[in-house]
Amino acid sequence: MKSILKLSFIASLIFCSQLAFGQTEVIAEKSSEKVTKENEEVPQIFKDYTWLKEMVNPKDCNGTTVSVRKNPESTANEFVLISKNGKRTLYTIEGKQHCADHSSVNCVEFYKLDEEIDSWTCK
Repeated sequence: MKSILKLSFIASLIFCSQLAFGQTEVIAEKSSEKVTKENEEVPQIFKDYTWLKEMVNPKDCNGTTVSVRKNPESTANEFVLISKNGKRTLYTIEGKQHCADHSSVNCVEFYKLDEEIDSWTCK
């Protein structure tokens, strides 16, 4: 009888350890998927202009638009336009505020930034 109990106990240990090990693999797999998904969720424009994360949260931004623009007739710098909550602000590619739209000035028109190089809209 003792040998049957020992065998039963050993079999239970083996089964439980396999189950625990298998569970660990599943948890590791899911956590790896989550990291991959989080990396994929960050739009490329936020990788290109890392300072954007300080201005716009790509995961909580309802309707915000970011576009990279330049004047097609000029070799001047590119600018980043952030449209958020009905307000549009133009930034240098380094992240310094350059111009903000108001009643008498449309920054994109004023600087003739008619060429859109890249854009992203939060959903």
